[in-house]
Amino acid sequence: MVATAQRTDRAVDAGGPRPAGGGWQGNARPNRTLIQNRRLHAAITDIAEQLPWPPETGEIHDVEWWKRRLTLQWLTETGEQPDLIVSLDGLQFALLLPHTSDLNTKQCAALNEWISIFGAKHGVTFGKDPQ
Repeated sequence: MVATAQRTDRAVDAGGPRPAGGGWQGNARPNRTLIQNRRLHAAITDIAEQLPWPPETGEIHDVEWWKRRLTLQWLTETGEQPDLIVSLDGLQFALLLPHTSDLNTKQCAALNEWISIFGAKHGVTFGKDPQ
């Protein structure tokens, strides 16, 4: 079910119709640059390798776990809202987050900056800036 929802979300963010009451709206291209993409993934990798979450548990999570949560928190703190969908049977709910590959250059720069601040606040040492 989630995979279908993600494909639908990607189509919507690519300019397809958005359901009534939809939240986050992707902006027009240009998409993030290759350098922005490298920086984003390098920073998320550094966080995933160094930061247990919640801190008191000592539990380390993979890059995908962190990417989803960092993106959600960034959206929340910037006043954006991901789409909340209900399953067809009405029994389950899911949040549809934008794919980072669908972010434009301005959005990706803002997410990269937010992630850098988050990591610094939590003692993450970031590696060399990828070029």
